[in-house]
Amino acid sequence: MRKAFGISVIMAAMLSVILVAAPADAGEYGDALGTPGKVGAGITIGAPSGVTAKYYLTQSQALGFHVGGIPFFDQLFFGSLSIGGDYLLEFFEITDAFEFRMAAYVGGGGLVLFNVGGTRIYEPGLEGFVPYYDFGFGARFPGGVNAQLKQAPVELFVEISPSIALLFRDGQAPDMAVKFFHAALGARYYFN
Repeated sequence: MRKAFGISVIMAAMLSVILVAAPADAGEYGDALGTPGKVGAGITIGAPSGVTAKYYLTQSQALGFHVGGIPFFDQLFFGSLSIGGDYLLEFFEITDAFEFRMAAYVGGGGLVLFNVGGTRIYEPGLEGFVPYYDFGFGARFPGGVNAQLKQAPVELFVEISPSIALLFRDGQAPDMAVKFFHAALGARYYFN
């Protein structure tokens, strides 16, 4: 709990610094964030909690990446390292008013998990110990909403990602196939 609170405070401080240092001209960045070649980097909180990057291929297509740990609230993946990449398509612009541009997106990609499991489950009907797995890999299908600020090169987003993965132990054949949902919120700063 303290870790999640600490990460939240750091994220809020980073966003405050970015917004205070932002230029005053409205619209200076709003249209530029979705231009091909723009790169953004930032942090996510949720599953996974860590760092994220996004590279725009076109105004509505991008590649998204993440590296992070799975926090305490996910019993199967607690403490796991997740590395993933996705192709993202912004398919529906929700609004281009006020001080931000908001769009919905979907995508598909892959992930690799390290140090999976090894925790105790206390949910009714599932009591027991989840065995440890060396690594896993699979597919993820993220969808979410992003808001790109017009006065600063910043994007805020919330995302949910249904996924499926094969888990391996001791270099043997796949030992377990799992379906799961991960969700995260985050922010990215876009560089010139």
